[in-house]
Amino acid sequence: MSATIVVAEDDRNILISIEFLLRNAGYDVIAATDGAHAWAALEGIKPELLVLDVMLPALDGLELCRRVRATSA
Repeated sequence: MSATIVVAEDDRNILISIEFLLRNAGYDVIAATDGAHAWAALEGIKPELLVLDVMLPALDGLELCRRVRATSA
């Protein structure tokens, strides 16, 4: 079983590039184009890493990070 990484990035080209590189490196990747979708994707899973754009629509990367930290304590 490989490590899971959640990537939240609103620029589709950057998201596709990061997802491609991580999958080729053997990681399971969950990709989201905004913070709200990333937050929803985190329900029920505990990824090994989050890669967050700071300026995301719907829920910015900093607030998403705060929520994750608050719920994983």
